[in-house]
Amino acid sequence: LVRRNDRVAFMAGAHVFPGGRVDAGDRADAAAAATAGATSRFADLSAVEEHAYRRAAVRELREEASLRVEVDDLI
Repeated sequence: LVRRNDRVAFMAGAHVFPGGRVDAGDRADAAAAATAGATSRFADLSAVEEHAYRRAAVRELREEASLRVEVDDLI
């Protein structure tokens, strides 16, 4: 959890999970990083889609919590 800034209009000071969304840069990085024959751990996602979500999680953690992790660190 991270604590939201006290000066924001919505839920100031609340403890929340970092959030966000997959953006175009995450998708582009995922397409470039996906290797031939890569598989997804999730039946409803392609390997490229899974990697895009992982890239977004890494970016959002860095932006919102100053936490640096690698895509491969995520389970």
